[in-house]
Amino acid sequence: MTTAAVAPSKDNGRPRLAMVLLLALPALILMGIGAGIVAGVRGSEFTILALALLTGAVGFIPVILDVGRPYQRRHILVTFTALSFIANFVVSVFTTYFFFDVVAQNEYLGNTDLMSIRPADIVNGQIAALISLLLMLAGYAVPVGRVLRGVTLTPRRDWTYQATLMMAAFMIPLGWMIFLSSVFGILPKRMGSGFLGMISNSTYFGLALLMLAYLRYRSRGALWMMLLLIPPSMAFNFLTGSKTALLSPPAIVAVAYIVVKRRIAIRWIMAAIAAVILIYPIAEFQRRVILRGNTQGAAYALRKPVELVSRISRFVGSQELGDYLMQGIQATSRRSDGLGILSVIVRDCPSRVPYQGGWTLAYIVLSYVPRVVWADKPDMTIGIWVTSNFGSGPGVASHTAPTWIGELYFNFGWPGIVIGMLLMGIFMRALHELLYQSDAPIPAQILAIVVLFGFPQSVQALLMSAVNCVFFGAMPVVVAHWGVRFLGGTTLPARAAGSPRGFVTNATASI
Repeated sequence: MTTAAVAPSKDNGRPRLAMVLLLALPALILMGIGAGIVAGVRGSEFTILALALLTGAVGFIPVILDVGRPYQRRHILVTFTALSFIANFVVSVFTTYFFFDVVAQNEYLGNTDLMSIRPADIVNGQIAALISLLLMLAGYAVPVGRVLRGVTLTPRRDWTYQATLMMAAFMIPLGWMIFLSSVFGILPKRMGSGFLGMISNSTYFGLALLMLAYLRYRSRGALWMMLLLIPPSMAFNFLTGSKTALLSPPAIVAVAYIVVKRRIAIRWIMAAIAAVILIYPIAEFQRRVILRGNTQGAAYALRKPVELVSRISRFVGSQELGDYLMQGIQATSRRSDGLGILSVIVRDCPSRVPYQGGWTLAYIVLSYVPRVVWADKPDMTIGIWVTSNFGSGPGVASHTAPTWIGELYFNFGWPGIVIGMLLMGIFMRALHELLYQSDAPIPAQILAIVVLFGFPQSVQALLMSAVNCVFFGAMPVVVAHWGVRFLGGTTLPARAAGSPRGFVTNATASI
């Protein structure tokens, strides 16, 4: 095993390729529209197709710009968030809403879990998504993040190799302990779910630390520990019926690699999509049948692992391969469809559901009040309210995520989208300036991994999810960093040792 620190491999980008791709975007849009015309697309379908292609092209601009940049200057957070926009508001056009003969018949479309959607509703939802994406990118272009970086506390000291391994060895069992205590009711509800939920995720972040140790110090020990822990972690998470939990161990390791190397491997994205498609039918069967619509909870499955595996095996064995894959594709498409609920929200506010005035955004602040202090604190979730007003209707016990855009719209209408998406872009730029530096120390890198893991996927969820993944994620990292410093496990990086600035600006305090 070697523990000599190594720098990320040099990658100076391919600016000529990036320029070619940018120039090709308009041509690709026209080609897509032309193919649609040849195929007989007319009327509302033509508008839906054109808006989907345009939104997809705008979403790929951050990806293409990063192709042309050297690795030190890549903006991976906004790139992943733009890709999440494509997944939630563009892909679903072709998998759920586009292949219908709607021009002459004006039929209702797609998702039966939502109140009837017509082609005109989808068009309005697409317009809201496209404008929101443009506003977010405009906000990201505002250079306020550089100002914020100069006055905000950022880590200056790095963790040693030994401290990194020790912290990983501490975080992984701590996460399992918190998770199991919560599942089996050992931890009372008044202890709170937000901060403890983030601590329970420390199992994944411990795996990320092992990946950082391997990449930073070329530690074969860290690599073998990581490889040995990922399979049992996935197997255990499989029993809970959560698709996200099942795929989180390998996903967090991939995110750690991306944060350090600043590369996004297309084969990883394709492998992730294939894994979701293969896993989704099993997870849906487990959630709806074995866990009885999730009314039993994860503890039920964990008490009867043999029975659970046996029933799932019989389910898989009874399926034809083609039918099984089609179920996976359809289920994955529905799960990643943010356009449907956004279209309903834009259609029904304020004509049927009045503007809410921001009460859901207040949950962002209230979520930080611990239940020990506020014993009657309500659940900080709006999923059932969204279902009752915009989804299947009252009486359906299901949580529907409204998307960032939908939440802004049902609170304040178009002014909410304009101001809110600009602020989200500015917020992302600040996070980039603070966390995504090529020479960041390990505590900053682990927080960068936490944010990159949670922030882009929250596009389909709530604004509270986007904000809390940052601040709830920062709390354990700050505590861990102070613990490592107290135990003498930090070191001043070579670059910082020769300069009083180190990893911080003159206005930045050292922590």
